[in-house]
Amino acid sequence: MAESNNAMLMVALSWITLTTARQMTINEANPPCEAPLVWEGQTGKLKFFYRPEAFSSEAFFAILKRADNPGKDIIVCTTRLGIKCNVSSPQYNLHSVTNHSLTVLIPRITKDFEDTYLLLTYTKGTLPPTDACRLVVKANKETCDNPAVFEGQIGKLTFFLRPDILAFEDFFATLRRADNPGRDILVCTRKSPIHCHIDSPHLYQSNGIVDDTLTLLIPNVSRTFEDTYVLKVYANGSSQQFDACSLHVKDTVTGDENVSKGWIPALIVCLCLLLMIGIGLLVWKRNPKCLQKCMRRLPFKANRNHDEPGTPRPQDQGQQQSLMGTTPQHVPPPKPGNTSSLSDK
Repeated sequence: MAESNNAMLMVALSWITLTTARQMTINEANPPCEAPLVWEGQTGKLKFFYRPEAFSSEAFFAILKRADNPGKDIIVCTTRLGIKCNVSSPQYNLHSVTNHSLTVLIPRITKDFEDTYLLLTYTKGTLPPTDACRLVVKANKETCDNPAVFEGQIGKLTFFLRPDILAFEDFFATLRRADNPGRDILVCTRKSPIHCHIDSPHLYQSNGIVDDTLTLLIPNVSRTFEDTYVLKVYANGSSQQFDACSLHVKDTVTGDENVSKGWIPALIVCLCLLLMIGIGLLVWKRNPKCLQKCMRRLPFKANRNHDEPGTPRPQDQGQQQSLMGTTPQHVPPPKPGNTSSLSDK
């Protein structure tokens, strides 16, 4: 009977919250809560504070909502017949409830959880005061740099760490391969300063964490090292960063890589020349006169008289006439009727 009355009271309080949402006074000048800045993939944390005397009341209720969806209760807690809390969404974890605070955790947080969270606290005979707490979630920057390499070169993976997690005393980071998750390639711990240990120094090398970056080097890389490398960072008592970076290894080519790249411009030039020749042949086949016009525009011109053997040149004819001294005259042939008279004489 007591449980049914408690459920009915909770429903009534939810209805009152919806009807009086516009009359709520939000204390944003001095918000009694903690909501540290978080990055995507971290564990978000909301911690609200309230007066201990309000918690000791038998009619104390605390309801957590989101400002963008005030009609849905995330967590409802009451001290009636002992502390009891109901979490309506599995994405939120109730971490602790004390006589002065309520702490909620959001594992593997994303930008979708960025919002203003409202905590409504009810006591007997008082209106529900509302405390607002803004949770800011920052998007992760590029997690790693993984340029592709050829076999025999030096493989390189660079992970970018968040500066805020490097300050924790319990900082702990591990780097593993996805195909062998039970073996640590590299382990970094805080030992004033952070110290990193390589499990197989004959296969991997690292200079540790420098300027918020962790670099893994693989001398004489081969296709056997092609895999996804996973970096896990723990700090402040929980998992803070989880990054995966893939290493791509290309087959070795004959000669230097730059020489192989030099064939590309040469091939383009050859293709252009073949294309120009093909276009020229096509134009000449359809219109041969076009080729003749193009030949006439060339810087040299051919003399057809020079190319025909046996044809006298004008200057040669002038020389022959000067040697003879006289210009040859035309003698008409004799008429047929005069031949007999000559013979008779």
